[in-house]
Amino acid sequence: MILLKRMLLIHWYRFIHEMVLFKGVNFLTGQNAIGKSTLIDAMQVVMLGEPNGGFFNKAANDSSNRTLEGYLRCELGDDGADGLSYLRPGRFTSHLAMEFYDDKRKAYVTLGAVFECFETEKTQYWFYIAPLEIPSHEWIKHTKGAQVPYTWRETKQTLESDAKAYGNSGKLYFPQSNMDRLH
Repeated sequence: MILLKRMLLIHWYRFIHEMVLFKGVNFLTGQNAIGKSTLIDAMQVVMLGEPNGGFFNKAANDSSNRTLEGYLRCELGDDGADGLSYLRPGRFTSHLAMEFYDDKRKAYVTLGAVFECFETEKTQYWFYIAPLEIPSHEWIKHTKGAQVPYTWRETKQTLESDAKAYGNSGKLYFPQSNMDRLH
């Protein structure tokens, strides 16, 4: 059986850096506005490879107006004169990763998405499928006392290096992005 073991969310709505652990059968329960639909929407982005969000918040509300930008930047609301306000208005990188374990093959696979957000440019994104666990550094580097998420370039280089170290270099997949080339 293939089981979801862990999910990593970095800069996804109000989740700044969160590792969610799963065991066996799981139920998402809790008070309203605690993040259940936010977690489900992140799962759908990774599993469907679709960041445009026609399904965002459908678990809670059929008439949702949530957007990818709202999730990534953490939309706080409309401040009136200036429009929408965000927790993360500048440049940053966001990660979503789901780690699965196949108990018959005794093997891990991680599905992930990386989003690079800029102040003035459109968000760039990439998806990956890697026959690896989520790394122990959880796509975070420590720079000048701050925790900074890996960029896409750093993520891809690490995936390729780790896959090669584990003898899986031919099994990495980068199925979709909105970029013609890596910047």
